[in-house]
Amino acid sequence: MSGIIAYQSDSGRSGIIGSPANFSMILTSTHALVHDNYTLIKFDTVKWDVGNNFNNTNTAVNGMTYAFVAPVTGTYSFTWLLGIEGVNTGNTRLLPRFDHKDSGGTELRVVYFDVNGPDHILASNMGGVWGLPGSTSAKMRGGDTASLRCYHSGGSAPSAGNTHTTFNGWYTGPEGR
Repeated sequence: MSGIIAYQSDSGRSGIIGSPANFSMILTSTHALVHDNYTLIKFDTVKWDVGNNFNNTNTAVNGMTYAFVAPVTGTYSFTWLLGIEGVNTGNTRLLPRFDHKDSGGTELRVVYFDVNGPDHILASNMGGVWGLPGSTSAKMRGGDTASLRCYHSGGSAPSAGNTHTTFNGWYTGPEGR
C-alpha cells in the first residue's frame, strides 16, 4: 500500500487517496496590480493538477476563484514565484500574500512577504522585472482554500504574470489543525 493514504474527514466520511493531491499552476496572461489594494493572482494555466483541486476559473468554489480547494484534512505545502513586470522607481512596496480561508470564506491564516522600498538600481538593471518567491505550509480541512494576492503602492501599476509566475502545492500528511 505504498503511496496510499487513508483518511477520515471532519464529517465522519472516510476514504483512500491513491495519489496525494498536488498541483502546479502558471500564469500565462498578465494583469495590472490594483494600486493600494491586494490583487488576486489569477493562475489560469494548469501544468498538472492531481485530483483536479485547483479552481483556475472565475466560477466560485467555496466562494473562491483561482484557488486550491483542499480535498481532505491534512497538512499542505505551497511554493510560488510571482513574476512582476513594470516595476519602476516610483513603486515603494510590493507585498505578496498567501491566503488560507475556510470553506465559508473566513480568513484563517494570512502570510505576508514584505518587499518594502524596492532597490531602484536593481529594478532598473533588471528591466523592471522582479521575481518574488515564497513558501509556506498550512494545516487545512477539506474544503479550505489557498490563493495568492499581491499589493503594490507608489508609482505606476506593475503587472503580475509571465510564464515564470507559478503556484505549486501538495498534500504532505494527515495532520489536522
